[in-house]
Amino acid sequence: MVRLGIVGAGRVGTALALACSRTGVEVVAVASRSEKSVERLVQLAGLDRSVVCSSPNEAFERSSVLLLSVSDDAIGEVCLQLTKGVSDKRASEPGFRVVAHLSGALSSSILSPLRKLGASVGSIHPIKSFSTDPHVSSDLKGTVASIEGDEGAVQTLSELAGVLGMRPTEIASEAKPLYHAAACIASNYMVTLFALSCDIMVRSGMDPALARESIAHLMGGTMRNLQSQPPEQALTGPIARGDSDTIKGHLDALERIDNCRVNAIYRLLGLETAELAKYGKRISSESVDELTSILS
Repeated sequence: MVRLGIVGAGRVGTALALACSRTGVEVVAVASRSEKSVERLVQLAGLDRSVVCSSPNEAFERSSVLLLSVSDDAIGEVCLQLTKGVSDKRASEPGFRVVAHLSGALSSSILSPLRKLGASVGSIHPIKSFSTDPHVSSDLKGTVASIEGDEGAVQTLSELAGVLGMRPTEIASEAKPLYHAAACIASNYMVTLFALSCDIMVRSGMDPALARESIAHLMGGTMRNLQSQPPEQALTGPIARGDSDTIKGHLDALERIDNCRVNAIYRLLGLETAELAKYGKRISSESVDELTSILS
C-alpha cells in the first residue's frame, strides 16, 4: 500500500491530494513553505490535520512515495535539504522508498543524491494544464503521465498513475527538455495565440467579451476536430484551400497593427501550416510554392 507524501501545496500538489482522496490513495504527509497553502490543501482534500509536516524531511520519513510538487528551481534545494536533514538511522530503516519530482523539463538525475538515503528516484509529469480550480484540476482521468527514472521508481509511479486514472508512459531521461518544449508549445503558446487573436479581433471592432467568447468557441471546435482526425485533415482555412489572395489581404491588414511581432508570428505559423497542408495533400505543389513565397 502506497503511503504518499507531498512536498508543495500549490496547484498541482493540491490537485493530486484531491485525486488521491477520491481514489483511496493514502496521503500521510504534506509539507510546504506556505502554512496557508497546506491548510487549504488539507481542507479541500478532507485530510486529517495530522498529515501536516514541519519539513520535507519529516514528510520523507513518513512516506513510502514522496512527490516533490515544487518549482523547478526549488527541486535541487529540497533534495539538498533532504540529504542533510534525514538521519542515517531513518534512511537505513527497512522499506522501499520512492522520491519523484513533477517537473516536465528536468530528469530524475537532479535527485540522484537521494539514492544514498536508500531512495529510488524518478519523475512523473502529467500532461495537463492545472487551473486555479483544484476540483477541475484533480480530474486526472485519461491524462497521460510521462515517467522516467530508476527501475523501481518507474514501476511504482506507473502503478500510482494508473490508480489515479492516468495513462502512464515511460520517457527517456535525456528527452525531457524536448518533450517539455512540445508541451509548452501546445499549452502555453496556445494561450498566447488566444490572447493575440482576441486582441486582433477587438481591433476589428468587436466587443472584448464577445471576442473572447467567439475565439474560445472556435478553438474548442478545432480541438474537438483534432481528437478525431489527424492534424492535416483537421486543418481548415485559406492555406488549406490554397487561397493566396486572402493571405495577402491578411498580411496587408496586419502591417497596419502597431505590434511588429504580429506579422512575423503570422508568417512563421503560415509557413508551417503550408507544410502541413502539403503533407496532407490538401493543396497542389504550385500552391505551396506560391504561399511559401508570399509568407516568406
